[in-house]
Amino acid sequence: MCVDSAISVEFGKRLERDKRKRTDGGCYPSIALNYHGTVVEVKHQTATNLMFYRVGRIKNDIIAWGDPSSAKPPRKRYFCSGAYPRVTLNDSNTVVEIHKGEFLDRCCYRVGRVDLTRMKIVWGPSTHLNVGLRPDVAINNNNTVVAIFRENVFTKHLSYRVGQLSKATKEITWITRKTRITGVLAEVFSVDINDNGFVVLSYQVPVTTHIHYLVGRLSMPSTSGVIEWSKIFHMCIGFTPSVSINNRDQVVQIHQSLARRHLVSNVGVAWWGDDFKGIEWSSLKGTSNRHYGKGIYPSVAIDDSGRVVEAHEPRASVAKNRLHYYLGKIERVPEVKH
Repeated sequence: MCVDSAISVEFGKRLERDKRKRTDGGCYPSIALNYHGTVVEVKHQTATNLMFYRVGRIKNDIIAWGDPSSAKPPRKRYFCSGAYPRVTLNDSNTVVEIHKGEFLDRCCYRVGRVDLTRMKIVWGPSTHLNVGLRPDVAINNNNTVVAIFRENVFTKHLSYRVGQLSKATKEITWITRKTRITGVLAEVFSVDINDNGFVVLSYQVPVTTHIHYLVGRLSMPSTSGVIEWSKIFHMCIGFTPSVSINNRDQVVQIHQSLARRHLVSNVGVAWWGDDFKGIEWSSLKGTSNRHYGKGIYPSVAIDDSGRVVEAHEPRASVAKNRLHYYLGKIERVPEVKH
């Protein structure tokens, strides 16, 4: 397998100061995007257990947050108490959010649907998943859901569960019990899934600055809930990775580098064959670990057209408590040859 041309994410095309748009307050942002240009952002309010969200639509080179017909300025909306929220969105505007519960080491989640008329989310109840820490979640257009979490406060082993969301009840039936991912210990991690059954996981190894990744495939039939994983790949040095994959198997990975809180991106194509199971990263000079801004705790999402949206805390003092985002686009989409 080879990739004909190098690809990279063009964030704002050097118009960093103009293209970077300020959102509102919060920390540990998580952002999701679908093919229709709908954007959902969740965040944890600093020094509280309150979590908020916003809904927007991509218009030209900005995200238009909130109801455009309302005379009131767009605002964040409270939805739950807890910490470290993560969000995922599919093309049916179904939202799944997961977070650490307000008390003890409990992973809780909520299912919702974006109301595009009022630019808000109609949420279902908060539901306990299992014991765990710092969870992440992903959903595809087949309504398959993957949740990954640290098992407990005493260990940094990662485990996963696979579920299926019912279109009728909007409830998730979890197919698998907690299943440990062999050999994976993580400080911070990120997961995504596409309609082809690819699962991508990027994580920071505990007490180090090493970032690893691995690729998984849902075993067929997907109702088995079993993920077959590739070997573990060392990717680079850095902090707080975030990863996203679209239905063209294009992967965007971003993280904070060691240099003055620089944010960098990598782009590749996921592959699952007899000779190679992993991601073929673009290797042309200037496309690997490509610097695009400064900040901490970045989050990224990509849609099938190659649009990319990113949110992060700025490099300024946390006391300022402001979030920023970038819009980008994958350039020179490759053809994959077998």
